Amino acid sequence: MASSDILIQAFEAVRRRFDQTLQDVTPEQLAHRPDPEANSIAWLGWHLTRWQDTQVSSFAGRDQAWVSDGWAAKFGRNPDPRDTGIGHTSSDVAGLQATAQLLLDYHAAVSQRTLAYLKHASDAELEREVVNQLRGTTDIVRNRLVGVLSDNFQHVGQMAYLRGLLAGEHWGGH
Repeated sequence: MASSDILIQAFEAVRRRFDQTLQDVTPEQLAHRPDPEANSIAWLGWHLTRWQDTQVSSFAGRDQAWVSDGWAAKFGRNPDPRDTGIGHTSSDVAGLQATAQLLLDYHAAVSQRTLAYLKHASDAELEREVVNQLRGTTDIVRNRLVGVLSDNFQHVGQMAYLRGLLAGEHWGGH
């Protein structure tokens, strides 16, 4: 099994959990914040997808779907490729408005781009050095992809936790 096969399976798992968490979610559940400083399900879903879009697009040497495919406009936001949610204030979080379908569609589009990149990523590509723009350090693509996955799993877990909290009982998001 190639390294890229394991990464493909992991990104597919993120997608399944994302889809499951947003299945039949209400607009109220999407926007709910258990504390004025907490993130909503909608913001978490948007942010984890933006991060995947930003990072994988940079490795693949292409524009982000957020900009090139018009997703920013669909979310009613500026097509700033740096707008990933990092550094957002509480009012920024509250200002993110999205339907479950919009989040699902954006995540599906980014996921497809990620999987297409990984299907053609050789071991040499995964070992290629890249500059981490946030930290100003050098890393390798494989390590950055593991970082994206770590972030994605953490945030999809937070989404599922909030969904369960709002359900007030066991909810099927395993």
